[in-house]
Amino acid sequence: LEKILSYVVKGVMPPTTETNLLGLGKWRVENTSLGMDGQDFYSVGESVFDGSGFHWLIPTRIEATGKNISLNLGALADFGMKYATLMPDESDPYYAEQQAATLAEVQKLKALIEKNGLSKLNFDSNFGWNWNADSGDAKLDIGLASKDLLDVSAKYEGAFPNFNAISPTFPDKGEPNFMALAQVFQTNSSLKIIELNTKDNGGLTKIFGIIGETGAMGA
Repeated sequence: LEKILSYVVKGVMPPTTETNLLGLGKWRVENTSLGMDGQDFYSVGESVFDGSGFHWLIPTRIEATGKNISLNLGALADFGMKYATLMPDESDPYYAEQQAATLAEVQKLKALIEKNGLSKLNFDSNFGWNWNADSGDAKLDIGLASKDLLDVSAKYEGAFPNFNAISPTFPDKGEPNFMALAQVFQTNSSLKIIELNTKDNGGLTKIFGIIGETGAMGA
């Protein structure tokens, strides 16, 4: 980040000729968690990130994966119920009423997620972005897999403007020409593939169950 920071401290836009400008690096982390009061809200067995590919300020390659991710909605609800009772001025009837209403809503939410088997969500995820600065060819892949919910994958292939088409809209001096940039995208973008795949592993029943009950509560 040394190169980009030198421009940031000066408050100027880096020239488009400075193509080897930044990178977000590569890292791998294992067995991380976030929690409070003895409960994990979120944990991940392994996360890998590669943000090393940039051309000027534009990412050319971003990849991220997460394995054995766990989101504990039940623990978050417990946390919400505990701290719903910490609103100020409990002796004031108005605040006491608001406190009771908030607590009741969180209790209902926890009961719903428990009833529908959504207290703890376990899944793997992946994200991939590739853009060729010379040709403009682009690919995007997003995926989420949960053996107890859904497998979802989305894919895009097509083209965006290449860097030579984009760079004139960012002059070395003066403001970027966003109107011209929008026109460049309009005339230089194309679609090759959009693909969406889903596999129900029992999650749709759970999701529609909680949606239906939430709607009934609000009726």
